[in-house]
Amino acid sequence: MGTETRLTPLLLALLALFASVGGLGCQAATVTGPGWGEDSVAPKADSPDAAAPVEEDGRDPEQVFLELVLPLLDDRCNGCHADAARAPVFIDPEDPYLSILDSGVVVIGEPTTSTVITRGAHRGPAWRTDEEPIVADWISLEGSAEEPEEGSPPPPGEPAGEYETSPQAIVAGSNVIELDGVGLPGAELRFFAQRVSLGLHMSGITLYGGSQGLDITHPTFIAHDEGTRQPDPDDRFAALELLISAADEIVLAENVLLVDFPLEGELSIDFESASTL
Repeated sequence: MGTETRLTPLLLALLALFASVGGLGCQAATVTGPGWGEDSVAPKADSPDAAAPVEEDGRDPEQVFLELVLPLLDDRCNGCHADAARAPVFIDPEDPYLSILDSGVVVIGEPTTSTVITRGAHRGPAWRTDEEPIVADWISLEGSAEEPEEGSPPPPGEPAGEYETSPQAIVAGSNVIELDGVGLPGAELRFFAQRVSLGLHMSGITLYGGSQGLDITHPTFIAHDEGTRQPDPDDRFAALELLISAADEIVLAENVLLVDFPLEGELSIDFESASTL
């Protein structure tokens, strides 16, 4: 009769125990958790929670603005700046990209002088520390483009064209801006000014035709603050074409409020075209 090997219940239990311990030992090196091992998960670069700055990597600045910057502006600024009665409107919903470039709040390639950055803590909420770099890097990205976008404002301190007067300080009471420098000899822009809580109030705004009369189109008030140009965001005279005979005058507007006009700011007026009669 052959020898029969029998495994007792105790031996079977011991073998099962050793197998269990061995299995755990093999798995111990791969145990992971938050912040541990190769399987830990970090936020993706394109995740909404990842506030990675915009890199100048050849991407289209307009696409960067629409995807990363515009949502921040909608969240931080539209509470006030979507209503001209409350604050200057610098974004046109019909064309947000070109409208902000033409608004004066962005100085191409110069985030530190762009009022969309420097005025972040005015009367509205300031940029968070993870938001400001995104906006600033987009402005820098705009400056790295080989060709400036059509409609973008000129660099700080430079006139928009040959028909802009030199900036001058505004005093309380009567003010005169001479138009000789834009080819209109003896012509003047006259108005009364008063500082109010919302900015600069101008009244009795009158154009005088000078010695040869004038033919002007699309006048725009430009605020200047430490070398930064800020065109009137309301652009209230965009469709205006005006002829004034020599030594004659016409009231351009009874009242104009330039909201948030700088305390130490200067004012100029820019024309799309300007010539004598």
